[in-house]
Amino acid sequence: MPPMPYIRPLLFLAMTSMVAITATTVIARQSLQPSSPSATPSVATPPAAAQRPKAKERVKDIKDVGGTIITNGRPVKFTLHVQKTPTLCANFCNLVQRGFFVDQPWKGFTRVIRQAGTESVSYALPREFAPDLTFNTGSQLAYAKVSGKTADAANGTRVFVTIKEQGRWNLDFQIFGGITSGLDVLIDLKEGTTIEKITLDGDYENLLKAFAPEIVDWNAALDRRKTALKEPEAAPVPGDPNFKPPANPTQPRNGTPETPAKR
Repeated sequence: MPPMPYIRPLLFLAMTSMVAITATTVIARQSLQPSSPSATPSVATPPAAAQRPKAKERVKDIKDVGGTIITNGRPVKFTLHVQKTPTLCANFCNLVQRGFFVDQPWKGFTRVIRQAGTESVSYALPREFAPDLTFNTGSQLAYAKVSGKTADAANGTRVFVTIKEQGRWNLDFQIFGGITSGLDVLIDLKEGTTIEKITLDGDYENLLKAFAPEIVDWNAALDRRKTALKEPEAAPVPGDPNFKPPANPTQPRNGTPETPAKR
């Protein structure tokens, strides 16, 4: 047996070794256990559904799209600027495919424009412009706006054709196409003459496929307003190119090309 003076140091060493072994065991066990939520790095949230590709990226391989408007028994041919204003063109093609404009009257006549579509706004379209799409000449196909605010979003269900230049609308109203023949038909029209039909030609089917997600949204908005096809005549709304506020307006409405710009 060791002399008494050595017993206490030996006991101290033994106890220290036991504590160290116990601590090591605890640490090892903890390393095998799942960490507590507070100690776990936050798990990345699964990414949301992939964002829709940019409009112009979707139409890179789409060829020309055009069509014919039959009104008063005479054809008016047009082309669409698919590569420059793809969303606006896809919306117009969808309306044509739905028969939206059939039997609708031409209205909102002035010395500059002829209009077709609804007075009210069913949905808005994103702003799409191109530097070379201007009203410096007539024969432009464009959308009315959702309000009288300068360069506001397009009213998805109201379009107009210019029969003369109107440069002051540049970068305000959104051009999406042009008349290639038959402008004289539109010039000679009487207000209230109806659109008999519109046909499309070219690569319009691929254009519609490229915008299938948006078309679901647009059609849902159109379906909620079945009366949009047969609306009674109403006063022009701001956002309409012809809008002129009354002398003593009670509640001016907004959205067409003659709306005075806000200062």
